[in-house]
This record gives sequence, C-alpha cells and structure tokens, in this order.
Amino acid sequence: MRIGDYRRIALFGNGGSGKTWLAQRLAASTRIRAYHLDRVVWQPGWVRRPPEDVAAWHRDIFGRDEWIIDGEHGDTTAVRFAAAEVVVLLDRNRIACLVNVLLRRRDHRPDLPDGMTEPRVLSRGFRHFARHIWAYPDEGRRTVLALHERYPDKPFVRVTTRRAARRLLAHAAKP
Repeated sequence: MRIGDYRRIALFGNGGSGKTWLAQRLAASTRIRAYHLDRVVWQPGWVRRPPEDVAAWHRDIFGRDEWIIDGEHGDTTAVRFAAAEVVVLLDRNRIACLVNVLLRRRDHRPDLPDGMTEPRVLSRGFRHFARHIWAYPDEGRRTVLALHERYPDKPFVRVTTRRAARRLLAHAAKP
C-alpha cells in the first residue's frame, strides 16, 4: 500500500503513540493539510467543546477533497473511520506511549489549542491522561478494530513501531 495515493487519511491511536508526529510528516510529504482533533475538541482549561460544534467541524472537513485528521476521541471515531479513504492505527505498546508522553514535556504542542499545555506530571489531569493511555488497548483500540471489521474493504494500516511509521512515510510522497 502506498499511503500517498490516498487523499482522506484518518489516524487513530493511543495518547503518545505518535499520531501528531505522523500527521505532520504525512502532511509535509503529501502536501495535504493535517487537522489535529485536540484543537477542535478542547477549549482553554481542558473544557470540551459542545458536541454539536465538533460535529459541525467534521461536516465541514468531510466536505473537502483532502484531509489528514489525527486524534482519538471516542465519540467521533466512527464518523472519521467511515469518511476516510484509508485508516491508520498507531497500535503502540502502552508503556511506549506513556514514556513518549513523559518525554514530550514542553510548553506548546502544535496539536493543542493556542495557550494550552499538557498537564504537569503527577497532577490530577496527568493521572487521568495516564489512566486513559493504560485503558486504550481495551477501549479505543477495540473500537477501531471493530470498525475495521465493519468496513473490511477500507484500506487499513496497523503501525506497531516507530520504524514501521517511518516505512509508511517512505511511501507517502506525492510524485
């Protein structure tokens, strides 16, 4: 499979699995704009946007010819999966995901709304996020795999390592 042949790409995976890293590099290689779902779902102070606003955003993006969307928000998984031409699941080990989150500590992440930062280590918000990462294989991952069974003809790529993600990128550039 050559991912660069697709114009509507949905990236799913656990927190810290490399969704944003991959989305940014796919966007650069394919010249398709990447959208980070965390920028859509969250408002400053980690307040969720109303579901109708998130749904309206999805309708707008899905009306476009090209997009890359990275994010893992369970209430929007099915619509993104169905609308994508190809689905990529970053199915990384939960320990690797937790380590990646700890290593990425910085004041600004491009996938978060302006002015927002990740919760501090050991804060209540971080503990909540760490629990989410630990539970993902039994919850979010299971949802994505069930959708894959529901749409068996949809191209689907399962990426389990950073090396595999780099191999996927090697076949992404548009001619």
